[in-house]
Amino acid sequence: MGIITIPSSFQNQLELLNDTIKENPENYQLWIRKGNILSRNHKNDEAAVCFNKAISITSNNPEVWDAKGNFLAAQGKFSEALDCFNKMIILAPSEPRAYDLKGGVLEKLNKYQEALECYQKVFELNPQSVTTYINLVEVYNQLNNKDKAVQYYKHYLALIPESTYAKDRLLELNEPIEDDYKQYRPFSYIFPEDFHKKFGLDLPPILYSLLQYAFFSSNPITYYNLTIGCELFPWVFFVK
Repeated sequence: MGIITIPSSFQNQLELLNDTIKENPENYQLWIRKGNILSRNHKNDEAAVCFNKAISITSNNPEVWDAKGNFLAAQGKFSEALDCFNKMIILAPSEPRAYDLKGGVLEKLNKYQEALECYQKVFELNPQSVTTYINLVEVYNQLNNKDKAVQYYKHYLALIPESTYAKDRLLELNEPIEDDYKQYRPFSYIFPEDFHKKFGLDLPPILYSLLQYAFFSSNPITYYNLTIGCELFPWVFFVK
């Protein structure tokens, strides 16, 4: 009786994906998925073929440049990744993620002023992106701009008051820790807990949780629709 070899999870995934690709060879998302699986299993040459195939199918889709750029960045090929993210920006100039990814590789290339410009663009396009505050702080630290770094740490704590990371960094900069950072909120919108208290609203816990989720997930449309449903509008609004 011969030895029975049980295929690994990787082999199973690849076999199933290959069968699907045979049926849908022009589906670029399948090629990206295959490339990601191969990359995670250190088969980078084969993965590169998949990402290039996805690009050949739809080179005007920013998603393919996003995928290839991340693949290259994970290998430390930051200059090549930068080319991909630049193409992504050309195709999707109003997409915050494109500038965020570009900023990340620029940091790796020690081009901090250019990275700063990218993160400022993210901030302009999506001012509710809390991770952008940390990115800005890190760049300002590299540029030896302590005042700006402190400012954005405080903005971050206004949004995420439980962040020990931001508090630890402030202590490293010899800045005292405050009890309440709400005064540093950089925008004039009303937070869920604010209108809950200000207007004495008795919201069901699940609805309150949904409002908090929509607010912090940077989704103003969902947030707006929920406020309409709660009859809270126009008390609750987003203003840049």
